[in-house]
Amino acid sequence: MHRAMRWKVIRWKAIRWKAIRWKVAWLLAAAAAVANGHATDGDGRSEGVVTAQEAAPVVDGIVSEGEYGLALRYDGVVIGMAIAGDTLYVAAAASTAGWVGVGFGSDVMDGARILFSFVDGDGTVFFAEQEGSGHRHRDVNDAVATAHAVREHDGTTTLEAALPAAFVRETAGDGGVFPMILAYGRRDSVRTVHRFFKSIELTLG
Repeated sequence: MHRAMRWKVIRWKAIRWKAIRWKVAWLLAAAAAVANGHATDGDGRSEGVVTAQEAAPVVDGIVSEGEYGLALRYDGVVIGMAIAGDTLYVAAAASTAGWVGVGFGSDVMDGARILFSFVDGDGTVFFAEQEGSGHRHRDVNDAVATAHAVREHDGTTTLEAALPAAFVRETAGDGGVFPMILAYGRRDSVRTVHRFFKSIELTLG
């Protein structure tokens, strides 16, 4: 066989083998997602079940492996959710030195109760609980978050917060399904446009 032709055959086999390995890895990841109580549907939106756990997460801005019963990974952000007692805990660790936000009660900004956070260049922590109105958001007088912690380290900003599980249950529809939004930006200002935004639906177990 001609050397050039032989090289093309070898290269084609290498590409095919790489594709097979990628597909196997994807199937294994999907199986692991199902085993952990969440899966990805056809439009790319992940769904999961937030179940009760005995040990409550520590709201300190540091997420440990296994601390949250439900963990979902998206483009540059990992979300953790857990219920302990009558409290719902949420964590969002995003690959940004800017702001991070999570919202409940709506699948869009409008009508959502949003928790915003960042750490500025001087190390000062910013945290605000706001409500979306159209494409804007404003402070609220009836904050529900009972605890929060924000940390920026090695280009990752992590927000952890606790709020009454009953508040989220009030936003749930049939089967305990509730909407949630998550986003992050590149700057230390929640007035700047998000780099990433996603709406998901989760189920309270």
